[in-house]
Formats: sequence, C-alpha cells, structure tokens
Amino acid sequence: MSIGPAKGRVESGHASVFDSEHGILPLSLAPWLLNEALMARGTAAWLAHFVGSVPAAPVQDLQAELTSDFVTSEDRVWTYRHPDRPDFRIAAPAFRLPRETMPKRAAPGFGTDTDAVLTELGYTQDRIAALRGAGAL
Repeated sequence: MSIGPAKGRVESGHASVFDSEHGILPLSLAPWLLNEALMARGTAAWLAHFVGSVPAAPVQDLQAELTSDFVTSEDRVWTYRHPDRPDFRIAAPAFRLPRETMPKRAAPGFGTDTDAVLTELGYTQDRIAALRGAGAL
C-alpha cells in the first residue's frame, strides 16, 4: 500500500488521498490507512527505517520511561519529596528551555491554595465559607 495526496483532485468539496490499493479516498480515511500501513512493521523496524530522516521515538508507559537507558543517562528521572511519597519519581519534561531550570518539586496538594486564590479573585471569607458549606469546594 502506498498513500499519498491525490494531487489536483477534490471530490465533493473534500480533500482526498490516493491509496495505490483503493484509489482516490476521502482524507478522513487517512488515519485508518496510515494505521494499517504502520502496523505492517514493528516499532524497532520503523525506528530503523526513519533514523536520520524523521524524528521518531517509541511511545512508552511511565514504568518503561522511568527505566529507559536514554532517560536515565540524560538525568531525566527526578526524585523529590512529596507529602504522600518521600521517594516520588517522575520523568522530566521531554523538552529543555535554554537558560531555564524546570522546578523539581511536587505540585501543591489538592485545595492547598484555594482560599488564597479565591481571596485574590475578590471573594470574601464569608463567600468562600458559603461555597465550602455548599460542597462547591
């Protein structure tokens, strides 16, 4: 199967793709055709095929990410204190910004800053208490 744009062809006002097996098809079918083509090879074969021409990497679950050679060798596994787990581990963001240091800390606990944020937005303590009493907070 070979998928490509149907050059110069617009069927019923919709963009189309050309599939060597099926001819002109609506563009809406492209994801399914692409999925079928990609399933013809395994991840390792596609990575080898794309190397040097297409930026590509396998999608991994969190456990595989935290133990990946690349992630561990690039100092992309962070361990920090968390109120519920003192040895909380997470994969660092996939990107790095020049001259920026990403925070290596846990997010505030759920609801920790609610009163401060609502006060900053102009809510009175009575209104916050009423919202909390109504189960909204």
